[in-house]
Amino acid sequence: MTYDHVAAHFGVRLCPAFGHDGCIVAPVDHRRGAVMPTERVIHWAPRRLSRMGLRRFLKVVARTRLLNYYTMNQAMRIYAENVWATRAAAELHIRLSASLSLRDRLLVRWLASRGAALTPAAQRWAARRPS
Repeated sequence: MTYDHVAAHFGVRLCPAFGHDGCIVAPVDHRRGAVMPTERVIHWAPRRLSRMGLRRFLKVVARTRLLNYYTMNQAMRIYAENVWATRAAAELHIRLSASLSLRDRLLVRWLASRGAALTPAAQRWAARRPS
């Protein structure tokens, strides 16, 4: 399995211009992964597939699939990306360890303590501790 296969499975394309001067989106960091709100092209650097990398990639893909992603607050975006990535990995028959999302759970808890609005499901997700 490669990132190309995963992208094709979810109906997105990888930027064909990585490593060349052909990418027209200049400020995009291909190593971190990015997508513009109006396109279904994932700007992603080619690398070896790992569970951590797959989770990060699926979180970027989630930005193209979640209809109200750009209207959510930051805490809800993080929650929605993680839930979508976990379900997408399950669709690929890959289990992502809960410990991979620990940093995001802590960040959502911190944002909630600063007044970010969360749904009850997001509050439960952020409060869970991986075993």
